[in-house]
Amino acid sequence: MQASTSTLELSEVGRRLIERALVTTNMQLGGLWRAERHMLVCIAQHGYSSQLAAERMTIPLSESRVSAQVMRTQQPIYGSTATLYGIESALAQDAKTVVVLPLLHRGRAL
Repeated sequence: MQASTSTLELSEVGRRLIERALVTTNMQLGGLWRAERHMLVCIAQHGYSSQLAAERMTIPLSESRVSAQVMRTQQPIYGSTATLYGIESALAQDAKTVVVLPLLHRGRAL
């Protein structure tokens, strides 16, 4: 945890957290987004194709049914990418399984 808390720059903390989470879970890609008004804004990503990473820097919350549900319920969602995002989604081409966790601060989803 020291490596995750040794800097105050949010993007660096996010990058380190994502990298460690991916190693721990044996997954290949992941990211950390926070809600700003009606958008999800990327803090850090790892493992996505450069095109998909660029497309996912900001995501309208209205277009991310899964993330909106996680934020509303404050409960994680786990499942196949094809089931959660659709077989034709660009994300389904890069990943087979998705885990979406809420980022919480003092009981509020960020």
